[in-house]
Parts: sequence; C-alpha cells; structure tokens
Amino acid sequence: MLKLRPSKRAAPRASRGQDLRFDIRDDAVEVGQFVYNRGQARGEFNLRGDRFTVDSRADCESSLSANAAQVRKSTAPVYTLKAAGEGLLARAERDRDVFVIAHGGESYILQASRSRRYFHLQREGDVVPLGGVGRRGFWAKSLEMNLPQAFTASFQVFLASLLLDLNTQRTADLAM
Repeated sequence: MLKLRPSKRAAPRASRGQDLRFDIRDDAVEVGQFVYNRGQARGEFNLRGDRFTVDSRADCESSLSANAAQVRKSTAPVYTLKAAGEGLLARAERDRDVFVIAHGGESYILQASRSRRYFHLQREGDVVPLGGVGRRGFWAKSLEMNLPQAFTASFQVFLASLLLDLNTQRTADLAM
C-alpha cells in the first residue's frame, strides 16, 4: 500500500509558503518524492526514477485516446497526469466532492465517504468500491492509497493529488 507522508526536507526559500512536500512510501520503503504547489494547483513527483506532473489547468485538451470523450464536458477544473516521455496518462474532472476520472480505457468515480477524509474509487456505473484514498483517522497526516495492484503507482499518487487540491480549495473557501 502506497502512502504520501509529509517530508521533513526543507523547501527552497522562494517556494516555502506554497509548496507541500511529501515522501512516497511503499510500506516502509521510500520510492519517491512529491511536491505540490498550492498556489498553482500543480504537482511534480519522481517515482522509482520516473518523472510525472499533475496539473489542473483548463487548457489541457490533449487527447487520451478513447478516454477523452468519456470525461464530461463542463466548466469544472480538469486535472491531468502526464509522464515525462509518454504524454497524457489520466484525466479527471471535479464536481464538488466527486471526481470523474478517465484512465487506461476505463472511467472511474472518486467520491467522499461519510467522513469526507476518505474517498472511495469505483468504476463509473458500478456501486462496489475498488478501494480508497485518503486519511484513515482524524489526526492522521499521511494519505493512504488502498487500491488493487492493477493500478500503477503513478495513478495512485495522481488520486492523492486530487485530494490535496480539494483540501486546498476547502481551506481557501473557509478563509473567505
């Protein structure tokens, strides 16, 4: 099971206020690092030597083969997962506390549980959850990705980044 755990490394001085830094851990072994910029809603991570980016811009109109048509058209922010040399791997769209995700020829729904700290992933149109992503307890600082091995580690970190962006939005809404 993958976990995102807050990193203890210091951030460069220029980005100290906006960046959230995490260690990506597989059980007890560190397998990568994740940096999420709250101001730009953008993240980058290294995972076992491969580099990925997560972005939430509305101008991400690259095609994802058949999946591009599966994601609903609206004014909601569009999140993308891109690999350094491979292009677009996944795409998600948010509507309140629900994400519609297109990945690998499938369409998924990521929606909040009752606690709103933990989210369940299920195939679109299916009721049975495949697994979950989020914080297990109220005081927990780590994000857990409890998903089947069929999902790549990069996709699991992408799901966690969606929750980071949602939490950033919730915090900003409360501050207003």
